[in-house]
Amino acid sequence: MHILYSCVCPKLVVLHDNMNDETTIHRPEQYHKLIVGTTFIAIYQPEDFEQRKAYYHAKRPTNYVFKIQIACVFHHRVVHVSKGYPGSEHNITILRESGLLEQTQEDVQIIADKGYIGEQYVIIPRKKPHGGN
Repeated sequence: MHILYSCVCPKLVVLHDNMNDETTIHRPEQYHKLIVGTTFIAIYQPEDFEQRKAYYHAKRPTNYVFKIQIACVFHHRVVHVSKGYPGSEHNITILRESGLLEQTQEDVQIIADKGYIGEQYVIIPRKKPHGGN
């Protein structure tokens, strides 16, 4: 059931030395960071019970999905597309198993959503407080 295959750029751009602060403003014209996200491809309900458990994803209206991880740079260039993973797989697990971290230099920071919390180089954007700055 592996529809898509991984493809990763051989080398990603390095960041400046002063980029260690996670509160840095994300400006595409100044810094090269990766934006990583997961999307879903709906599939029919599998007949096998074990496959139904594996591909089930409660947050989708179709309930059974493949998950695909995509990474791009700020200049709208896709640099990574993972293979298809079962819908029950966590985003952080897909990131770790996809090979993207091994292909990314240590000083490159990855911008992702809350599904990727737990990896050292992943930055989770903070929401602006309601009515605040």
